[in-house]
Amino acid sequence: MGLYRWTSGVGAVVAMALVACGCSDDFRGTLLAPLMFSEAANDSSGLCREPNDTPEQAILIRTDGTRTRQTIHLPSDVDYFRFLAAAGAQYLVNVETETGGSLQLEITDERGVVQPVTVVNAPGANRNTRSWTTAESGYYFVRVSAPVAANSVVGTYSVWIVVGEDGFEPDNTISQAKEIAINGTWQQHTLPGMADKDYMSFSAWADFHYEFLFDGASGEHVSFAVVDGSGNSVSSRGAPSLVRFDAPSDGTYFVEVIPVDLGALGTYRVSVFSTDPWEPDSTLALATPISTTGEPQRHSFSRVSDQDYLKFQAAAGVTYIIRTDSLGYGVDTQIEIDSASGTALVSDDNSGGGNASMLVWTAPVTGAFFVRVRSTTGGFPGKYVVSIKSN
Repeated sequence: MGLYRWTSGVGAVVAMALVACGCSDDFRGTLLAPLMFSEAANDSSGLCREPNDTPEQAILIRTDGTRTRQTIHLPSDVDYFRFLAAAGAQYLVNVETETGGSLQLEITDERGVVQPVTVVNAPGANRNTRSWTTAESGYYFVRVSAPVAANSVVGTYSVWIVVGEDGFEPDNTISQAKEIAINGTWQQHTLPGMADKDYMSFSAWADFHYEFLFDGASGEHVSFAVVDGSGNSVSSRGAPSLVRFDAPSDGTYFVEVIPVDLGALGTYRVSVFSTDPWEPDSTLALATPISTTGEPQRHSFSRVSDQDYLKFQAAAGVTYIIRTDSLGYGVDTQIEIDSASGTALVSDDNSGGGNASMLVWTAPVTGAFFVRVRSTTGGFPGKYVVSIKSN
């Protein structure tokens, strides 16, 4: 039931390099975020190596108070650090020099927009602390530079970030759980302390397969599981880079995230995809049979590019109503009727109301026909219901 993996390819190399050097391991398990990170490594003194002079070379840092050491080796030097942030959470960003004097710091988003921060008074002239509350979830940068002055600071410093509660709080119990969308979008959360725990709810259909991706705070330090309304685990429990869950019945289930030790603290994010039991059905040859009695058949797009084929028997001169409904959040369907040779005969996008589709079609001849259901441009993965009824 539970299968865990690290990001493959370049992402895995970056993650392992960061773990080995001790700079950060705040970017694990992700499959969807862009890879914009330098292969940071520590030298013998424990300093992260250059270059990290641009956002593309940014060193990953955690948001659990772990210090990362670096140097301003020239008055013109600039250092970038990248971190994951959750909307609504407050972050304290600290930069402290080891050789006296203070450095400048600012927070920017991935577009380079400087974020509004509050200067926090901290003991010692060699420390700068900024308080910042995130408006939007995502990855951000800390930019560290020397003041523009004749006595610009050159030397070693430390940067660290401490996070508070996220915008989903309170969510420490099943009854307080907030919903997570089953469409692959990331939902960011924080674990600011060992007493915190997070619950997320989702509606599942029987026999559908669900995959949860975890990215951010160190996965091996987190207890992650899918539980029922009584708190009983219905999936494996462990390091959650990828957790698979097959719903035994229709109902509401919950994602449970609990820190096991201090390595879990910081910011993390979760996403979930669903796969229906009819897969594979992405070609005419693999089409799922469907009746023309109007009985709804449950399906889902496991990814944006997914498409589902259904096969039905039509009688010449009979009119059929083909429609989709019960769409998941962000799902936008398009339906098409194809001949047995795969020729498109007619299609529809939004005639079913909202993002749902509907076709009223009269069969020209008796025989087998196919309904192709796919996601329109800009639509999300997720569930839907399709039905065919003779009129």
